[in-house]
Amino acid sequence: MDLELIQYYLRIKYYSSAQISGFKAIQNNLNSSVYQLYYGLSFVLHNKLSKGLTILDALVKFSDIGLASTLIMIYAHKQYEVPDTNTIDMLELTVPEFSHSEMVLFHAANVMMLCNCLEKSKTYVDQLLSEYPSSVDGYLIKGWLELKENNLKSARNCFKAVLSQKNDSIGAYLGEAATLDVTEAIQILNQLIVKLPDFLPPFIEKLNLYISVQKWSDVIETADRVLSINSDCPLAVMAKILYNIAVAGKYEEIPNQFFKTIEKSEPSPNLFVQWSSAISRTCGQHKTIINECIRAMQIAVDLEPSVNNKLELAYQTYLSGQYKEAIQLYGDLSNAEPIPKAMEGIILCHIEMNDINVQVEKQIELLNEIRGELKSSELLFINAYWAKNNEVKSTLIKLAVEKQFDSTTNLPFGPEYLIKLNPNMIMTFLKHLSDRIYKEIALEKILNVCPGLIDGWLMLGNIQNIKKAYKPLEKVLELDPTNSEAHLMVANLLIKQGHFSNASKSLDLGLSYNLSISEWPLYNLLNGLVHKHFERNNECIQALENSLNNLSNEHTLEHNNLASLFIALSECYCMGNNIDKAIQTVNNAYEYLKDTNYEGEIKIAEAKISVYKNDTKNALKILNSVKSDKDIFIKAQKMKADIVLRTNQDPYEYAECFKNLVDSFPTVDNMIELSNAYLKILEPDEAIRVIKNALSLKNEPSLFIKVAQVLVAAHQYDEAIKYYNKSGNDGALEMAILLIKLNQCDMAIKVLNQLPLEVRVIPMANALEKKGKLDEALDLLKQCSYLENQELSTRLNILRHSGEIAHKLNRNDLAVSFYKQALVHVVDSDEASSLKISLAKLYMQMNDWNSCEMICSSLLKDTNNDLALLIVADLSFRRCDFVTAKKHFYKLLEKQPTNWAALARLIEVCRRTDCLEEVKTFIAVAHKNIAQAGFHFCCGLYYWYASNVNEAMKHFNFAKNDAEWGQQALHNMVQICLDEATLNLNLANKLITIYLFPGDET
Repeated sequence: MDLELIQYYLRIKYYSSAQISGFKAIQNNLNSSVYQLYYGLSFVLHNKLSKGLTILDALVKFSDIGLASTLIMIYAHKQYEVPDTNTIDMLELTVPEFSHSEMVLFHAANVMMLCNCLEKSKTYVDQLLSEYPSSVDGYLIKGWLELKENNLKSARNCFKAVLSQKNDSIGAYLGEAATLDVTEAIQILNQLIVKLPDFLPPFIEKLNLYISVQKWSDVIETADRVLSINSDCPLAVMAKILYNIAVAGKYEEIPNQFFKTIEKSEPSPNLFVQWSSAISRTCGQHKTIINECIRAMQIAVDLEPSVNNKLELAYQTYLSGQYKEAIQLYGDLSNAEPIPKAMEGIILCHIEMNDINVQVEKQIELLNEIRGELKSSELLFINAYWAKNNEVKSTLIKLAVEKQFDSTTNLPFGPEYLIKLNPNMIMTFLKHLSDRIYKEIALEKILNVCPGLIDGWLMLGNIQNIKKAYKPLEKVLELDPTNSEAHLMVANLLIKQGHFSNASKSLDLGLSYNLSISEWPLYNLLNGLVHKHFERNNECIQALENSLNNLSNEHTLEHNNLASLFIALSECYCMGNNIDKAIQTVNNAYEYLKDTNYEGEIKIAEAKISVYKNDTKNALKILNSVKSDKDIFIKAQKMKADIVLRTNQDPYEYAECFKNLVDSFPTVDNMIELSNAYLKILEPDEAIRVIKNALSLKNEPSLFIKVAQVLVAAHQYDEAIKYYNKSGNDGALEMAILLIKLNQCDMAIKVLNQLPLEVRVIPMANALEKKGKLDEALDLLKQCSYLENQELSTRLNILRHSGEIAHKLNRNDLAVSFYKQALVHVVDSDEASSLKISLAKLYMQMNDWNSCEMICSSLLKDTNNDLALLIVADLSFRRCDFVTAKKHFYKLLEKQPTNWAALARLIEVCRRTDCLEEVKTFIAVAHKNIAQAGFHFCCGLYYWYASNVNEAMKHFNFAKNDAEWGQQALHNMVQICLDEATLNLNLANKLITIYLFPGDET
């Protein structure tokens, strides 16, 4: 078994391991010259020629291994830079003198195969099998030779021939496994492992197989088993490192000097090159990992200073961002004569440094001449970078990417595969490509192979649409929860969707992991946009100015973000009445974004400044000049429409803007916009005509739904239902909701029954509720609250609705339970505030003052929550704490003079505290809203309590038909009529009839 182990290590080029095993075997078998033969060979193959020759020279005299020793010595002498031809000639003269017994021929064939002298090895094998046709050793070597030439069937037959005569041949088992597919090979290796549980080779082969098919759980398990046998096995150590980098993305968990194991146990230049090349290309240019790879390559160059090794060292230096040092290394290689790879490396460095000069241009021309038709991926990319035509640029980059992917065809996964694929290089190419669809496909291919490549997920998240982009960013944060860039990108997506509170949390989270992002332009831009949304103008300006001031080569903004920055900053300056700075900002934007697709966006920002200056004529002039880009043109027309409707109050010119849009770009979306415009200016017939014309362009369910929506807006419900029917299940939900509004609940339920339970639950409950079947509605909602894989929004709606119905059924404790369950799923959001307000109102009606006060206290942490303050004020009123109630109502009305609920309550408080005159001030402030029913109700209440009954009745009469204030106004009017001082039974009866039968005022 010792000999099998030594030969295995020699086959896989673990020469140090072969030396250690050989030395141990010699110690245990002092008289065995065979061990000494392979021990000497291990030094020769390890390029320790002198030591190997010394050992082998003493073995020439042995009959079985003399020929093999001589052949190795000839091979060794030829490896010197200046071979000793006399010695070689003398040794070659002795070769024919050796006898050709079976063992002599076997060892000769074996050592020549291990030296990769395959033709010589074949010669000896052929002779061996010719003279000894049943030689087990002959078939074993022949099998390995056939395997080297990828003749799997022939190799398998040879190994089977060995096993038929010698069923314990380890070499034959290993050889046969190498000819089989993964599943069958694993079975063979497992048989060997059962027989020899501490024998390393089958474990190493098994580990290689699992790596080749990316069965990572098996890779880790097998690597751990190997390390329990030999803690310094290079493959096992590096397999775990590769897993952590390429699959798990655990860059920070990688030991600083992870090549120490190879240095210690197997300091082979091949291993250093193989693993450092693979890892450096898959680690997303992580500085610590790249630096360790460079250290390994420097060792490899010291051991074997070949051109290829030096090129690899230069390339890894380039990957580390040390471009000047990389240029020096590449330059040293090209001093004698041009080396295309080195020239390409130098140009790539100049591209990264943004330093394309005349000399570099000449190098590109020379490279193209040298390469001719057979251009490398790097040269294709260089030519793309230099191309002026965008279509040519895109084509060349795609060719470069495809060349990289094609290079891995038929290769199993492993270090060689990753070196050929070079994910880092592909990502470099893709950064310069504008075709998002192609980029997405290419990135998904890379990430399928290297799911731990964090930069790949970030790039994918950056190019995908909002709906899809969350998934790659979630993957990044799963791999590395501290990744600040991912938190910023999530914040950016949330801002685009209008979720500013959550965006602010993402920004804070990113900052908590990395304080330095406070100086990143993107962080300040996003922070500024959040401030802008919450109308914190000064903070917004400061953040956006910081973003602009922190722009640098290291931290830049993409053109779309730059445009957002300038537009937001100019708007904030306008809001702060600093028009001069707004104009200067727009001028700066034109400089930064010259000759980009975003110049039109800046024109729109310039037009907005004119609007702020009340110069609508200039604004319209600017907008009329926007013709560059379809999307920008659409924005400009919409802004024009808004200006002419709001300032010129010209509905026909407003519609004309959208008509121009349709004339220029007659798309379905633009026709929908025109249809909506006609609805806005109360031209329903035109709206219907336009939307029906759109059907000629796209006859599909989504458009049938849109036609139905326009018909609903035009109150043509019957025809709307026809179009909803045409849309099939897509429009069924909207149709059911319409039917419920039309009191056709049975028909609505019939439509809803066609839909999945989780989709129909809320409208179905509404229909049952409208029919008065509250218990049935509540049972349905309860049934659906336990559905699996339910979206959070659906679950919240179910729980909220359940609470509302339980309250209507006077099952208040159950209602409280539903609201509390809903609150478990939402914390510190608008949804949470809304639920807390509903719960607070419920507690108030239940006279549970303490619970109500606790909830309101938590709500009042948000100083802008007026509804919570109203409840707290109402609570104080109900508890007869009129002083506190009055203070809260005052505060509310100072902020919002038209808060009629607060004003009505204040009138009640002032009546009880005998200070009714104080209310006059608030009524006077609100007088400009005289058309609102709430105003008239409050006036009626004030005059009633001030004993001015006629004025009170007049104002209550104005409010009596309102949905919100009507019933209470009627109630108060009846009360006045029944008062002894103003008794009027006839009028009271009429009012009661109106109260009981709304709409029947006869």
